[in-house]
Amino acid sequence: MVSSLPAGPDIALEARRSESDLTFEDRHSAWLAGFDLGYAQRVEADIEERARELLHAQALEALGMARRLARVKGPAWAAMVAGGESDDR
Repeated sequence: MVSSLPAGPDIALEARRSESDLTFEDRHSAWLAGFDLGYAQRVEADIEERARELLHAQALEALGMARRLARVKGPAWAAMVAGGESDDR
């Protein structure tokens, strides 16, 4: 079957030609840049996760202190502490 569309450039062939213009050093530098970016993002994600863990631990500690004080201070303080608690503990 003969196509009625005009013959255009072979995109895959053009891509291979432009790709072959890159040297090994160019490709290796691009790979290293991608690797470094991925490593930096992983480290950043680890730091954010650790910060979340520390904040959560501090919040639980503060809640524990507030509950202990509620027993000492009385019902008004206990009501204030209970009013600030959420149901998703």
